[in-house]
Amino acid sequence: MPLRFRSQAEVTLWDCETEDGLHTHGGHQALANANSVRAAGLLPLLPALLAATPLPVPGGSDAMGL
Repeated sequence: MPLRFRSQAEVTLWDCETEDGLHTHGGHQALANANSVRAAGLLPLLPALLAATPLPVPGGSDAMGL
């Protein structure tokens, strides 16, 4: 489901809103980083920044028993 940020003032690294208005927390750090990069005029650097941003895996290491 596509995500959008509520407003620039409300964007945090862990707070996004889905198109149907549901708020989600966690797992969207890369999207928030992308929004910050766009606001700072650093859009050409976005691919490298996203590649360097680790995204959490659902269940993570706990699900794998590590």
